[in-house]
Amino acid sequence: NCLEYGELCFDSKSLTQLATHEEKFVATSAFVFAWDFLQLKIGTNTDDLATLNKQAQKICNLEFSQQVRNYRQYKRRRNGSSVRTTNKPYAQCFNAAYIYHLLSKGYSMPILNTPIEVDDIKSWTLGMMLVEANNLSKDTSNGELYIKLLHSLDYFVAASTLVLVLLTSLVWRRRRRKCCLPPVTKDQAL
Repeated sequence: NCLEYGELCFDSKSLTQLATHEEKFVATSAFVFAWDFLQLKIGTNTDDLATLNKQAQKICNLEFSQQVRNYRQYKRRRNGSSVRTTNKPYAQCFNAAYIYHLLSKGYSMPILNTPIEVDDIKSWTLGMMLVEANNLSKDTSNGELYIKLLHSLDYFVAASTLVLVLLTSLVWRRRRRKCCLPPVTKDQAL
């Protein structure tokens, strides 16, 4: 258990404890697209895992062309929907099965009245912040992590600048060679 070692993490025991305290697991990204593809409710009244399973059985047993047709009709009916349309409909039945098993088996969440809130966050920054916050350890002090990130950024900027300069000089040399030098004959080449 990662909490025993003083680390911040999301493990099965921690999430089960959260679920028993009436807290909600907030899900974004692939969860939103799967819920939307299966025409489930998101937000504060997110459908639970039992509803996800039932709807996935209904939709995912259709032929793929019918799945996509149903999804497009659903999106047209919900013209004012705040959820972005998935550009990977072929992945959503897999995502639904993965999510179902991750939450029910991996995190031991209840199938009925699942304490989950699926919400569409239209920015990757919050999701990235949550991922990075999960990687922080308690022994990072005095801005040590911040300094490491700045040094990494410095190396990245320097390397990117070097690559850009080399590519620019290569392009410039090729163009100069084509426009200004006379063609070489066979006699001159030997």
